[in-house]
Amino acid sequence: MDKQKKILIVYTDAGGGHRATALALKDVLDQNTCHRVSLMNPYKELIADVDLFARLTPYTDEDVYNRFVLDKGWNNLFCLAYFAATLLNVRLGTRESVRRFTACWKKQGFDLVISVMPMSNQGLYQSVVACFEQKPVPFLVVITDFAESMRYSWFPKEQDYFILCGTRKSHEQALAKPHPAQRVFPAPGLIVHPRFYQTPGVDVAKERKRLGLSPDLPTACIMYGGGGAGRMEDIARALCGIDRKVQAIFLCGKNQALANRISALSLPYPHVIQTFTSKVPYYFSISDFLVGKPGPGTISEALVAGILPMVDAGQALPQERYNLDWLKQHQKGRVFKSIRELMDLIQQFEPSPDARPGKRGGREALNQAVFQIPKIVDQIFSDCHGKQT
Repeated sequence: MDKQKKILIVYTDAGGGHRATALALKDVLDQNTCHRVSLMNPYKELIADVDLFARLTPYTDEDVYNRFVLDKGWNNLFCLAYFAATLLNVRLGTRESVRRFTACWKKQGFDLVISVMPMSNQGLYQSVVACFEQKPVPFLVVITDFAESMRYSWFPKEQDYFILCGTRKSHEQALAKPHPAQRVFPAPGLIVHPRFYQTPGVDVAKERKRLGLSPDLPTACIMYGGGGAGRMEDIARALCGIDRKVQAIFLCGKNQALANRISALSLPYPHVIQTFTSKVPYYFSISDFLVGKPGPGTISEALVAGILPMVDAGQALPQERYNLDWLKQHQKGRVFKSIRELMDLIQQFEPSPDARPGKRGGREALNQAVFQIPKIVDQIFSDCHGKQT
């Protein structure tokens, strides 16, 4: 029996999508006893003191993104300035980061390094090459966006690495670079955790009743990331004034203050208010549509769960602009800019018969990307070592 292959997945906590993808990859790869998978956030575990944000301000690079860009919604000029500062941060710290990455790889002896984070892949690739010159180790970039929005933000300049793309756009971008086509893997969607595929048989009426909801009313799941957003309170108020009877599940993440404010509204329609939970797939499974930010992970999770994403263009980050175009082009969701536009969409919403909760059995088959990962990893090992694991 071949020895276990040691696989490292590197991610960032800037936003929740990168960690979610890393956990999904680990859970799927862990099912193969030939793989031993570990996770690492290098910004916390290896290069925390290289971060200029942490050295010059009370916040780390990840903190600035999460607290101000995501939680406070500063997604215009401040966001652009943040990205410019992050690029400078990465470039100035590249030499030291590569040195520390290389030392870590030599100590740990990994057989495959997978990155699910942007911005730092150039340095990660260089360190993998420097560390394993005698015994080449493959480096795989799994893009967690619908497209690369900034040049080289995802794909390093070199050619000797592997890429997994979840959309036609990102696949075309990868192939347009001087990169071997056989090292670019197309996938039918972004990586979504297997838990989102495991709820089609839920008794929706029973579960809604258990939560104090009506079994028959159109049900909105309102979620604006792990930190919530004040926009959710505005939506809660606006739903009081529409003619159509609806109910809502508010997933407020770690924002207890937001949950308290929504609770204090004494909403007249059936509703559930939930703070941070690992049961997002469950809440999706008993909902008809999702209202939230146009994050690539959230959109992908909604589509796998079979609910219609209604995404807030006013909350779109620069790298998420293409997500709005993608939804419109593929007619997979709805886009709104104002609360009034959202209320109009909710008034008009009618689920198709195959998208009703409890009748979504075949919809999750549209994106099986996460379940293709073991085969892709085996192919990478075969290409690099000349044999199938």
